[in-house]
Amino acid sequence: MNRHIFISHTSTDDATVRKLREALELYGNLTWVDSRELSGGDKLAETIENSIRSAAHFLAVISLDALGSEWVQREVGLALQEAARRDDGYKVISLVLPGVQPGHLKLLFAEEPLHIFVAEGPSGLDEAMPALFAALGKTLPNDWQAGETASAEAVEEL
Repeated sequence: MNRHIFISHTSTDDATVRKLREALELYGNLTWVDSRELSGGDKLAETIENSIRSAAHFLAVISLDALGSEWVQREVGLALQEAARRDDGYKVISLVLPGVQPGHLKLLFAEEPLHIFVAEGPSGLDEAMPALFAALGKTLPNDWQAGETASAEAVEEL
């Protein structure tokens, strides 16, 4: 059975998470993101807890907003407990967005793991993907290229 990657984040980071999810799924990874998996009437805490426990890995998208999110804090705590309990390679992986300083991460991680930092700029997430795939124990295909910023020349007025 191919288990999913649980992606913890705040809604303010939805655009980044969508791009991340699409890249992961493009290369055959199943993802679990609350906005796509939850619907009205679901038992929120129970559903999220079950998904974290049944995941292959836990990926925390850490922004300044995520550091202040009670849900992200709760999810990371549960994932760290799950990682300590399991012996099947379950990892808690932190993808740190621009603006978050290394010292801020102690709010979520008592024992500091090796974080994956996303560089500032439009191709920052793309550039972090090889490190993320390596953390997941996977390799990107040979044709993977980090996104490049397109340059355009000025157009003369008609």
